[in-house]
Parts: sequence; C-alpha cells; structure tokens
Amino acid sequence: MLDWNIMSSKGLLRFKEIRFILIGGINTAFSYSIYALMLFLGLNYSLANFIAMATGVIFSFRTQGIFVFRVAEKRLFWRFLLCWIFIYILNILIIRQIMQFGPGPYVSGAIAMIPVTALSYFAQNMFVFMRRT
Repeated sequence: MLDWNIMSSKGLLRFKEIRFILIGGINTAFSYSIYALMLFLGLNYSLANFIAMATGVIFSFRTQGIFVFRVAEKRLFWRFLLCWIFIYILNILIIRQIMQFGPGPYVSGAIAMIPVTALSYFAQNMFVFMRRT
C-alpha cells in the first residue's frame, strides 16, 4: 500500500527534481501524444515536433512554473519560450542524428526525450524560474 506521507510536502514532493519528473512525465506524455498524432496524420517529423512543442510550451509553462518551481509569474513566459526555441532546435538535430542510425521518427523522438528532458530542467532552473535572493 502507498504511504501518502512519503508524497506529502514533508516527503518526496519537497524536492523540485521529483516534482519535475512527475509533472514532466505528464507534460511529456501530452507533447509526445501530439507529436505521434501529427506523424500519424502525415506531417514531417520537424513540423510534427514544432506543433507538439508549441502546444506543450503553453501547457507546461503553467504546470512547471506552479507545481515544480513554485513560481507563477506570467512575465517569465518569454524566457520560457526562448528556452524552448533553443530546445526545439536541439531536439530536431538530435532526432535527425538518431534517424541516421535507422530508427524511424517515432522511436527517434522518444529517444531524444532523454537529453532534451535533462536540458529542459537545467534551462528552466537556471534561466527561467531561478530564484533571486
């Protein structure tokens, strides 16, 4: 049986890395679903990734800001967007590189999520939602 005290504010959820993984999992599932749907509809992987990224950015700005970094300032959206433009370009390059080794766009997109997720955390933590003291 799951001990809910572990997940409380005194438990694991007090760590923003754990919150990032949990909320990021939801955001990733949302974005990858959009990406896969766009591929299924016949779009090129870069356009499918752009649409998924655009919808994901809007969805994840609020969830990451509020639940992970505990910052709800709307003015930070432009930093978040700038971060994700950079991440999008890097993501497309990674997908393209992986596809050269044989996997198709579905698998390549899933594999690319690993380095992109790590980059996303560090960029948001250091550039977007950093705490000023």
